[in-house]
Amino acid sequence: MFLRISIIAIVLLAFCNFALYRWDPIIAVCDYVSAQHRMLDRGAEEAAGIFCSSPAPAGCYALDENGKVFSRAPYAEGQLALVVQGFGTSSPARQEKVLTSDEMRNFQEVFGALSANGLSLEKIRLREDRLYEWEVELKNGVKLYFDRAFIPKDLEKVVSALAERRNLSSLHYVDFRVPNRIYFR
Repeated sequence: MFLRISIIAIVLLAFCNFALYRWDPIIAVCDYVSAQHRMLDRGAEEAAGIFCSSPAPAGCYALDENGKVFSRAPYAEGQLALVVQGFGTSSPARQEKVLTSDEMRNFQEVFGALSANGLSLEKIRLREDRLYEWEVELKNGVKLYFDRAFIPKDLEKVVSALAERRNLSSLHYVDFRVPNRIYFR
């Protein structure tokens, strides 16, 4: 699978390098493929997630499982990759720790639980530093609030129960910021 994706990326890069293109969508595709190929070519270091500083298209960076930056990454959104939108306009340096290992683990666990239960993710966003919390926005508009220090121990069961609700889209938010409590409106 990796080899096939890599070969496709190399062919597209060759096209981008030798074609005289002037059409904006082709330029965007070529830039995206180039960035994706650099990420795939990392070898030993796999991206555990992508961190995009605010405003999101200004700078996105691939993170390892410890929350350290190892390369620039293309802007991404949606269900296929863990993308965390944060604050700050400064570009992090290579090997700079943007998120803690615990935060990365929490993000990945929430991302996995939502994906496993068929809940479509719109975005994960860090809230202001002074609040020390983050939110997940689902495609249907419902927001899930979490404290950055912890997530519920039985998260998989809770997300499964949420996914089974027929009127989930009628909720405004579900709040997991208080230990052993869940609030919703």
